[in-house]
Amino acid sequence: MKKTAFLLLGLLMLLSMVSHSQEMKTTVHKKPHIVEVSQINYPTYIEILVRGTNFPFPYDYMKNICLNGTIYCMSGNTPTSRTLYSGALVTGTVQSGRVYKVALRNKNDGGKLITNEVDYLLTYNLVSVDPDPKLAQPGSILTVKGTQQLGPRGTKIVKFGNTAAQVTAWDENSNAFKIRVPANVIIGARQELFIENNGEPISNKLSVRIGIPPHIGK
Repeated sequence: MKKTAFLLLGLLMLLSMVSHSQEMKTTVHKKPHIVEVSQINYPTYIEILVRGTNFPFPYDYMKNICLNGTIYCMSGNTPTSRTLYSGALVTGTVQSGRVYKVALRNKNDGGKLITNEVDYLLTYNLVSVDPDPKLAQPGSILTVKGTQQLGPRGTKIVKFGNTAAQVTAWDENSNAFKIRVPANVIIGARQELFIENNGEPISNKLSVRIGIPPHIGK
């Protein structure tokens, strides 16, 4: 009987230790971790959204979304929870069409990493075409503006629908480039204007209509 009692007592103690260990594990906070990065384009800036787990919360204004180390840390970071941070890329601050390493960093501690780094392709945010495309014709030169610097052109092309347009000016430090309207564009038909690289769109698509359709009278 005594032996059985000792065995039962030992088993109860072991179960208690396992239960206590599990309770301790549930209270340990995991390191902040980024799962996904995305962007929303606006007329004057790009909003970067960073989703993940265990982000610093409530908000600490010195903990920022940063690109490529501390090359650019965004202002106006707004955490809505421990799973979402957002920040604004104001006009002309970085180059679009490039892959950046995105992370949360502590600006109070020399930019020390808070999270893992995630590679993210910052796509172009095209916002305007000048002059009004309705006043243009095939062969006309149009200026297309975005919110960020263009960066190196490389293999990037600009397309009207399925047709590549001739790029007549591209300054990597500017936020605007010039194109010639393709000769085969159908007058009055809406076309999607966008930037493409290696067969993949890397910008939003602007809906433009070249020229004014001819008026057909009775």
